[in-house]
Amino acid sequence: MECLKYICYFCCWAAVPFLCLNYSQGRLCKLGRTGLCPSAFAQDMSVLTRADKPTCARQIFGRCFFTEDATNNIIMEKSIISTENAPAAIGPYSQAVKIGNMLFTSGQIGIDPKSGELNGTDIEQQTEQVFRNLKSVLEAGGMGFGDVVKTTVFIADMADFGKVNEIYARHFTENMPARSCVAAKQLPKGALVEIECVAVK
Repeated sequence: MECLKYICYFCCWAAVPFLCLNYSQGRLCKLGRTGLCPSAFAQDMSVLTRADKPTCARQIFGRCFFTEDATNNIIMEKSIISTENAPAAIGPYSQAVKIGNMLFTSGQIGIDPKSGELNGTDIEQQTEQVFRNLKSVLEAGGMGFGDVVKTTVFIADMADFGKVNEIYARHFTENMPARSCVAAKQLPKGALVEIECVAVK
């Protein structure tokens, strides 16, 4: 069948430009910034010109991840997120980085951004502070807990998992994000818990 000349691979959430394999001509062409192969809609299955391509993934998915420079290279817009309402970065890292519609936060421990010290010595107090810090970072990036798709939780003592999980469940009440939970031998500043997340909007 004519349509079998083309096989399209795409990864929408990872924002990876998909590839279109043209078996009829034995060529591999990078069509870029669409989530669906326009060739599938070409009646004569001819090779597409630049004018044939949608100008943005938003035309198909309702969201846009890419810009394109003058040489036709795909560029993902990157911005550094910073807020005074969460602990300042104390090393060569950012509180969060936003790429297109995706936000990647650094791990947050239970530091009070005003005092610069851990808020409390028990797991409940520190976990609550972690979520206050994450909320501030997410909001600085134009997102919230409802946009989080993945979290990673680091706990110094797995015996505290139940207490952390109880507080966690109060912040993620529906459409739960994927999660990993790891026992860490030691966390920065002697913290009892650290959480990082990825959000998409």
